Amino acid sequence: DPRFGFIEAVAAVVIQTFVRRYLARKSAMQQYYAVLTIQSFMKSCLQQMGVHQQLTGDRQQHQFDKMRQQMCNLAAVRIQAVFRGWWARDCLAVDSYCATIIQRATRGHLCRINLEFEAYCATVVQSDVRRFLAYRLATRRLASF
Repeated sequence: DPRFGFIEAVAAVVIQTFVRRYLARKSAMQQYYAVLTIQSFMKSCLQQMGVHQQLTGDRQQHQFDKMRQQMCNLAAVRIQAVFRGWWARDCLAVDSYCATIIQRATRGHLCRINLEFEAYCATVVQSDVRRFLAYRLATRRLASF
């Protein structure tokens, strides 16, 4: 039945979608925790600078620390942007690889099912041919009596 192959192909696409979504979420959570680690480290560094500023009490030092904090924030944003770009490219490669593996497995499965059906059809044809040959042989034998 030609519709059967189409339904299996659609099912394979749906499975691929769910697998890709699962892998993307898993990878996104790992990357999210890495970003949180970077942010918490930067915040602790900035808090330590704030404590240093309070101890010195110098106004110029405060302005310098404020500028340094802004620079650190900009640097953290830039690091995150670069990291997210790398992560997106890496996830795309992983998704493409996973899709290829799923497609290969699905196509192999469909080919095996099709092979089983073709073997069944060949068996039916062989059975019909053997029946015809046996019938013809029997009729010739009966005609020769």
